[in-house]
Amino acid sequence: MRVKDVVKALMRIQSSESMTLLHNALAGGLTGLVSTLASCPIELVKCRTQGMLEIVTKPTSGTGSAVATSPAIRF
Repeated sequence: MRVKDVVKALMRIQSSESMTLLHNALAGGLTGLVSTLASCPIELVKCRTQGMLEIVTKPTSGTGSAVATSPAIRF
């Protein structure tokens, strides 16, 4: 079910064509909220993992490459 259909049902609107700009803005805002709530935990894990890898990455002597060790990541 699409968010637009949920807004139509809540506002008791018969068709999508009769939705006003406010109704469409509400549907778009709810879509953004759901998207953010779904992707935020995944993004947090990604950022913490990248931060841990950056902390434990140490340059080797003069080669310009890096060696990473396996950190104990705690969440």
